[in-house]
Amino acid sequence: MLISTQKLWSCLIEFFLPVYNLFFSLKLSSVAESFGLAVHMDGARVMNAAVALGIKPSAIIRHCHSVSVCLSKGLGAPVGSMLAGSKDFIQRATRIRKALGGGMRQTGILAAAGKIALSDMIDRLGEDHRNARHFAQALFQCEPALYGVDLSTVESNIVRFSLRENQMSPAEFCQRMASVHEEELKALGQGVQVLMFPHVGGTVRAVWHLGISDEDTRLAIQKAQFVARQHKLSRIEMEKNRKAPANMETKLMLFMKRNDCNSGKELEEATRKHSCQGQRTRRQMPVTGNDELMKSVGTPAIKPPPLLALLDRKH
Repeated sequence: MLISTQKLWSCLIEFFLPVYNLFFSLKLSSVAESFGLAVHMDGARVMNAAVALGIKPSAIIRHCHSVSVCLSKGLGAPVGSMLAGSKDFIQRATRIRKALGGGMRQTGILAAAGKIALSDMIDRLGEDHRNARHFAQALFQCEPALYGVDLSTVESNIVRFSLRENQMSPAEFCQRMASVHEEELKALGQGVQVLMFPHVGGTVRAVWHLGISDEDTRLAIQKAQFVARQHKLSRIEMEKNRKAPANMETKLMLFMKRNDCNSGKELEEATRKHSCQGQRTRRQMPVTGNDELMKSVGTPAIKPPPLLALLDRKH
């Protein structure tokens, strides 16, 4: 049996943990040893943690019995991970891998990419951290304020944020960020597709890696700001549509009050009377020119407005 840990953050408790806590790692190792357990570190981004803290990776894994390190993600290799531990541990792991069908042939080209990842790509991880911080700062300062982000939690290449408006879910937001609309082409001059991931606790997760440049980050910020503006405009339009019936209803109530109407029938009679008065007024106007023809034809009967029909169906 073993205890598995993961640096950078934990989704189980739904908020970011400090990148590295030496005291916690030492305490965990002591507890594991007292129960005869081994400690394994899932170091998918252990290099990011080391760069963020300015320490060597060996300082992070010193209290672990084994560690796995991912060569893709921020390090940029197309595929591959490493497993490190004692000689006996690696021998048993190799045997189990082969027993489960995990053997590979002609993997030299993948190993070459892994060597470059370890030799040339670790130092550039700071660029991903800077871009992630820049993106998080832009979300924090975005107007309108659609995004909720805690800048103190942005310690590496991962940004996790929430949406302040309940009318848009994380899944819908990610869909908008990944799609291109005609309004975006007019506003930004180009279409930008940004792939993000709806995460736990109603949040959105964005991760920076070798394939995301400074320019890509700038475009992602523009897209996020555009989505926020479009969402605000849609909310304003929805609010107008919601208030329109209320305004019409208010006018109707005032009309009923002025004409002392207590039922739909009385309202219909008052409306007909009001229409007839308007009709008489028009007939009393001086007739000149082509109005002679209108006088001979007569004025058509005035029908109740559509609102009355709605009121009749309602009652």
